[in-house]
Amino acid sequence: MKDNDGEEKEDRNVFKLLSKLRKEKLFVTNEKLNIQKLNKAIKKKTDILIESTWITIKQRLYLLTQREFTSQNYEHIKAIVNSEFVGAKTLLGFQTAVKIEHLLQSLRTQPEQLARWLFLGEQLSDEPVQNLNVLQSVVTGLYSSCIFPEDTNYMLKLLYELAKLQLIKSENPRRMLKQGTCSFKNLYFVFNEVLPTAKFFLSAALELPILRLSSYKESYLDVDPDKTLMRYKQSENSLKSEFKDVQEYRSEVIRKLAEFTNYFICSLRENVYSFPKSIAWIVYQISKITTKSFGSKEANAIVTELIFTLYICPAIVDPEQYCICDAQITDVTQHNLMQVGQILQVLALNKFESPDARFSDIYNLLDNDVVCNFMEDILFNLEHDEAPPVDVTPTIVRDTALLAEDELNQLV
Repeated sequence: MKDNDGEEKEDRNVFKLLSKLRKEKLFVTNEKLNIQKLNKAIKKKTDILIESTWITIKQRLYLLTQREFTSQNYEHIKAIVNSEFVGAKTLLGFQTAVKIEHLLQSLRTQPEQLARWLFLGEQLSDEPVQNLNVLQSVVTGLYSSCIFPEDTNYMLKLLYELAKLQLIKSENPRRMLKQGTCSFKNLYFVFNEVLPTAKFFLSAALELPILRLSSYKESYLDVDPDKTLMRYKQSENSLKSEFKDVQEYRSEVIRKLAEFTNYFICSLRENVYSFPKSIAWIVYQISKITTKSFGSKEANAIVTELIFTLYICPAIVDPEQYCICDAQITDVTQHNLMQVGQILQVLALNKFESPDARFSDIYNLLDNDVVCNFMEDILFNLEHDEAPPVDVTPTIVRDTALLAEDELNQLV
């Protein structure tokens, strides 16, 4: 009797175990289905994000080079908006599409090799515009405009490798950066254009000082005293009635310039901690290798070019283009903004290069170390960050690269 009771109890335990396992299997199966649905939803939203970003960035990069509204510009923008996204296998065939897919994936994940090819392509190409188009395709297609951390990580490594090839191996890195065909310079510029945090910093740091300066519409402010003298002599009665002589007028000009420049400097320093970490990292890495090869003076000049000439100053000079403010930028305002940008660049170089003595009156009214301190704050505490400061978790797998047919032909 006891044996029968024991067997029945054991059977019940087995039944309970089987029942529990079935429930767990159903639960696991249901969770797998839910995860698959979520993955499909994420994939769908990711594809929508990639497509909308591609359209937006393509429009922006095109409009950056267009200063006038024409019917041709309108048609080009309209064509971008109406772009139809078709799978490569549909147009190219299965085998060709697979080969190109493997090639693009290899290019994407090997920044060092890609940098060599871009460098060689620049040297062999006779068409600078085509080379620029290839660089834009790398950013918008291969790295999907850096909307995902992994792509930003690869992009920073590509910039670093290209800098080692172009800047460090040249006799004069600063002169190289000023060349319109320099692949590193153009790629760095496009990277700044697509990086969301780059726009956030510019808006936060520049909007208020630009609005303040744009409210001043009385006269042109010149750093150069010779131009101040010329404006005073050429004016009819307005300046001469307000100022008794050119010295008094010059004093007012440099006072105003110093006042507006200080607004910009204060705002930049107040927002220094929102400066994009990705840009700070690549600038620091280039500064470090430039210092080893050319010394601190050249490194400071390169940092000035990267932070001010190629990033901050274009937004100061043309705030409408960068959507920083809605206020109308008159010719007077734009001229005065250019003067402020020029002053900031000179102050950034002040650590190793003193300002021209002809312009000493304006620089005597300014703290000559404050902009250098701003750059040091940007690069502070980056000496231990060998890898790009990009958090790649949580990982979203991107299996789509958007390239127009002509872009693919140029790239491949």
